[in-house]
Amino acid sequence: MKKFCSIIIPFKNSKKTLKKCIFSVLNQVGKVDFELILINDFSNDGSNLLCQKLTKNIDNCKLLKSKKNTIGPGHARNIGVKNAKGRYILFLDSDDYLKKNALVLLLQEVKKTSYPDLICINFKLIDKVGNLKKKNRFDLELYKETKKKILLNFFSLSIIPQVISNLISKRVIDKNQIKFDEGYFEDINFFFKVLYYVKNIKILKQVIYFKINSHNSIVNSLTNQHIVDSFNAYYLCYKFLIKKNFLRKKIINKYLM
Repeated sequence: MKKFCSIIIPFKNSKKTLKKCIFSVLNQVGKVDFELILINDFSNDGSNLLCQKLTKNIDNCKLLKSKKNTIGPGHARNIGVKNAKGRYILFLDSDDYLKKNALVLLLQEVKKTSYPDLICINFKLIDKVGNLKKKNRFDLELYKETKKKILLNFFSLSIIPQVISNLISKRVIDKNQIKFDEGYFEDINFFFKVLYYVKNIKILKQVIYFKINSHNSIVNSLTNQHIVDSFNAYYLCYKFLIKKNFLRKKIINKYLM
């Protein structure tokens, strides 16, 4: 029998935040069959040793290692998905953490809504930079729209293009061979394909995910590579939709011009 979910945490030199992140998973209340998958993405600050100590002799924990050193966590996340045994995938960044009853609430929601392909989860933003006005997830109501409208809202930047704070069916990922690209903003194209393939989406308005906005995060970094990778990610989404002939090119272009 499959576990309810696999929680995937890639980490790279995250020693300062990893303990709180991992304990927020291991100290979940209630009876939920889950697994924790940690992927060491070429850390050199002692993060891997910390993970070994924290997860020692814990049966539902896996500590894996990236096979190649790349920009962004895409490669590490792909390893996590490949090794996951859960019915659902929950991606958790190594500097974020979960509410103590997060998994119980998710399991209850999944059962109540007949096991949907995707549950979009509310989060609370812990803003350590002071550059963001919105402290909660602002796009939840948009998921009540039609598939066409959701995908067009993605191009208008109304949809948050991140895999975190979403419970995603592993069956959808595996069946459609959805994988993360390498580089920054690797989850834009991944999440876009998830939204294209899922058949039913539910919303959990309760805050169960705590997202940290810090100075050294990817979204607060600006280099030529960040800009190029961001544009490329959305262009891949555009090409994907054109290839699928889901919407006329003329309609999509209105959202890109």
